[in-house]
Amino acid sequence: MNWLTAIKQEQLNLWVERAKQQAKIGKLPSYIPILKQVEPDELAVCIISLNRQILLVGESDRTFPLMSVIKPFLLLYLLSHLGSQTVFKRVGKNRLTIHSTL
Repeated sequence: MNWLTAIKQEQLNLWVERAKQQAKIGKLPSYIPILKQVEPDELAVCIISLNRQILLVGESDRTFPLMSVIKPFLLLYLLSHLGSQTVFKRVGKNRLTIHSTL
């Protein structure tokens, strides 16, 4: 994951803004009581790279419920080790396409 050291704050800001726009399409599940208390527009991301560069964007001063938090990390791991063609042959994707400029 050496490419993580190449991420710039501006790129992370753009990714988070795109994620917030995509999140507006979805709906929070009503069967999880804690999610009735959160603001669906709030999002925070913090990346600390191997060279200790810290990138932070979003509402980092808020407390968030961690629902299925492992999923994006597992996807990132699989993409970095197997590549997108291999991963997306087995796993479907819909709506969101992220274009990296790295």
